[in-house]
Amino acid sequence: MSVAIVLQILPLIFSLVLPFVAYWLGLKSQRIQALREYVADTVQNKYPALSSEIIQNIELFDDYLEDPLEHFDFPKLNQFYDDGLHEFMKMHHNNLFVYIDSLKREIAPRLYELRRVVDMAIKNIYNNWDSELNKILPKKLTEKSKEISADLIRSITPNYVLKDLLNDRKDGIRKKVEACIKKYTDYFYQPGALYPPDQEIEYVDYDKVFNSLLKTAKPEIARILGFYAELQKQINEKVKLELLPLLHKFMGNPYE
Repeated sequence: MSVAIVLQILPLIFSLVLPFVAYWLGLKSQRIQALREYVADTVQNKYPALSSEIIQNIELFDDYLEDPLEHFDFPKLNQFYDDGLHEFMKMHHNNLFVYIDSLKREIAPRLYELRRVVDMAIKNIYNNWDSELNKILPKKLTEKSKEISADLIRSITPNYVLKDLLNDRKDGIRKKVEACIKKYTDYFYQPGALYPPDQEIEYVDYDKVFNSLLKTAKPEIARILGFYAELQKQINEKVKLELLPLLHKFMGNPYE
């Protein structure tokens, strides 16, 4: 085929091919734009709720030693997975997905476990204190040991001491222990109380009781604090320093 013929045919070829190329490029551009809009809309609709829920739970965790009966909950994170949006995140923001998946599969279950650890510690401290008070209170007062133990560690009363134990507030614990025992036993020392005339009245040694209860509770409190410290390290490293900054970055620009 001569050069002249080729030169004559080329315009025809271009006239036939160029519309198809333009059409294909147009479709590709439309698909790219649609994908960008889908990514932006999904981020705008879903990521802020995740951020708010995570921040709320982290704030609860930071204050947990002052409110150790608090519950953690992640309904929006669970729904995010139920809706399959974790696959969206994995595809478009994979570095963020790594930390979200760690929160879902590692950190959130340990937050739930923290409450179980606390509940078990409360049960054990209550039983140990009941047993201890039966040994060290005057015999006439031991019938109140369960009520005293319950007020100190199981019931939310003015004498509740769990958060004081967790924060090592010994003076506050000492005052509450004495106030609680007096609440249930003052009747015994009132004028006119009935007790055998030949029986020597035994008085409560509050320092002895306080030291004994503090010592008995120490292993359980150490268990809670140890679990909390390990979880705190994990949350600081993975959630506060990595997950939340990444989440907020993509909320500001989904295409980074």
